[in-house]
Amino acid sequence: MLLAHGDKDRRVPIAHATGMRDALKVAGHPPEWVSYPEEGHGFSKREDQLDFARRVDAFLAKHLQP
Repeated sequence: MLLAHGDKDRRVPIAHATGMRDALKVAGHPPEWVSYPEEGHGFSKREDQLDFARRVDAFLAKHLQP
């Protein structure tokens, strides 16, 4: 699982995402995790959008078989 979250998200508090991340770790399924300090619910900064797109691309390349 790839989890990405904006630290300033007011709809879904970061505590929900970190709680899920931590529960997945405890269950033996650590996710790939990234948080963006200046983002809210959605990524508006171009550099964060590009970073997220690269991470999704790498995640899919790693986990999908042709």
